Amino acid sequence: MKETFWRAFAVIVSRPCVAAWIIRRAQRTPYQHITSADGQERYMGRWWLFEGYDRVRQQPKYRWFPWSVRVHHILREDRDRDLHDHPWHARTIILQGGYVELRLIMINPHGQVTE
Repeated sequence: MKETFWRAFAVIVSRPCVAAWIIRRAQRTPYQHITSADGQERYMGRWWLFEGYDRVRQQPKYRWFPWSVRVHHILREDRDRDLHDHPWHARTIILQGGYVELRLIMINPHGQVTE
């Protein structure tokens, strides 16, 4: 059921008119953009659509919606030397275009796959 909801939600928000509105709205509230290691080239533009986290109290602003929503614009491939991950759950919905994500996968001696 949960996956069906997210698929339907993605279909709605990725419609061109809805996606364009979301992007325009988010661009009013910039967030820290990510640049190359030398700071010369922007890798990803980032904007808040909804910031649901209270940084002073260090907890969600609203009990009924404890998440933050950001819009990312990937401008080039990620050429960082170091692999990284995020210590929180996230959901990605492609509004326009697409991308290919390469992930390091390891197989342990028992044949189990780990990331």
